[in-house]
Amino acid sequence: MKNTGNKFWAASLIWVLSLLIFCGFSYAIIWHPESEPTQEWIDRPADKLIGRWGTNGSCVPISPWHVVTTRHQGGSAGSTSIMIDGKQFGIVKIWNHPTADLRIARVDKRLSGYAQVYRKEDENGKNVVVAGYGDGRKDILSTDGYTYGYSWDNSTNSTLRFGTNLIEEITQTPKGAPLPSELVVIRFNDPDATDYECAIADHDSGGGWFIYEEDVWKLAALSRGVEHVGESLFRDAQRPKQWADPDFCHGVRLSQYVSWISGVLGGDLVEVDCDLNGDRLVDYSDWNHLQECWQRIDCDPVNGHCGGGDVDKDGCVDIIDVANFASQWLCETPAVS
Repeated sequence: MKNTGNKFWAASLIWVLSLLIFCGFSYAIIWHPESEPTQEWIDRPADKLIGRWGTNGSCVPISPWHVVTTRHQGGSAGSTSIMIDGKQFGIVKIWNHPTADLRIARVDKRLSGYAQVYRKEDENGKNVVVAGYGDGRKDILSTDGYTYGYSWDNSTNSTLRFGTNLIEEITQTPKGAPLPSELVVIRFNDPDATDYECAIADHDSGGGWFIYEEDVWKLAALSRGVEHVGESLFRDAQRPKQWADPDFCHGVRLSQYVSWISGVLGGDLVEVDCDLNGDRLVDYSDWNHLQECWQRIDCDPVNGHCGGGDVDKDGCVDIIDVANFASQWLCETPAVS
């Protein structure tokens, strides 16, 4: 397997320069023309598990009230908003990891679904679905009629895209690099490497890399960096017919930050379980939602446990949930400090 040590140094230098010039650095999804996903592709995470962070990044819901993303694209509570599945959310509080390129944000309204974090440390060799908002493919790059890569289209970053890849390496940022992080690596190989082989590109930082486990898409990593800026290459630019030279893309490896993530979420349990609409009061509005969900048996993290109606999170909305609701009637949720 190709050693990426020297290339990571180059990528890190580009990353720092981009921060200084553009005040943000992030990525999106690039496919091969012959292997773009079709509209019928449903074997992937739901759209509501990926958000657009401000105007220059992506994020992933990981609880009914929290999203996770990378730090380097910036943003702040009170000024940055996110879009998830066509709905806008404000950010009321942010927790930055002490060293890594990782942050958690609390939103101002309850999210309709969220992803569980992949906790196992066996990511290497796993297939992933990669998702994010940002630039798509623009021009085909070729030498002597042989394609070696694609340039990025930076005209818009408002489209959610999904692709596939394979985790090929576990590594870390180079010594001395900013925001040192534990990483997983994918490579942009030839079109038939995976069903919808992809790379990440501009405005996808903070987007998710998902592993399918136990019938659930779990969040394994967040898009962070690429080998080349402005283009995604999969063969040698001078001799594309003879040599494959796939670009690497790296993501923040979340299995190494489970304790920190759990600590943030566990310390921010300020909502009352039955405050289903996020207005900090358990009242008739919440009761109406519970009635709408009555006897549903499809409740899971992806649909937010039926929008919170499945209070005890046992998969169905039943008399136990009604009892829990009654015990919290007119309870108020304290404001976020």
